[in-house]
Amino acid sequence: ELKNNKNINQLGIHFHRKTQNVSEWNLKEELEDSIKDFSSIDLINIGGGIPAEYKNFRKEVKNHIFNKIRELKTFLNEKNIKMIIEPGRSIAAPSIKLECEVINVYDNNVIVNASIYNSAMDTFVAHIRLLAENEVEIGHCYTIKGFTPDSLDIFRYKVYFDKELKVGDKITFLNAGAYNYSSNYFNLDKVETEIVL
Repeated sequence: ELKNNKNINQLGIHFHRKTQNVSEWNLKEELEDSIKDFSSIDLINIGGGIPAEYKNFRKEVKNHIFNKIRELKTFLNEKNIKMIIEPGRSIAAPSIKLECEVINVYDNNVIVNASIYNSAMDTFVAHIRLLAENEVEIGHCYTIKGFTPDSLDIFRYKVYFDKELKVGDKITFLNAGAYNYSSNYFNLDKVETEIVL
């Protein structure tokens, strides 16, 4: 019915599973189960969801995801349907680093001059743990905590560095650019942003 409307040039479907999608990629099968006749559809926008790399992300998953996307693209090409995909987090995350300064060290705990509340809310929202620049597999082990009194203000529970950290050292978190919104919980200042070209 919509396809025959003279005011509609193209008809499409848009859906978006979730951010940092590591598991829900059987899109071809689900579209086949949901749509009886593809002849009225000109385009399908599958949204984003391509994951970025974080500490709690397995890199091997990306190959599977891209294989499933290619499978869907081939299927849609055969039906002359244009596929649209949004890179989202996978392109936004690597564009920003979060640089923190160590303000206290005690009992293998490092306190930095930032909080997950004003710089890394996705720690809660999407259960993401940022990678730390120069972290190693074996070395000096630390829990990196934010500077609020909240016991949940933890950037990482276990990070290894090849040197002992001391007050004044910098810790840089990688892939901090995706959806880096903040709250004013604890009346925290907004994080200063510096653009480096």
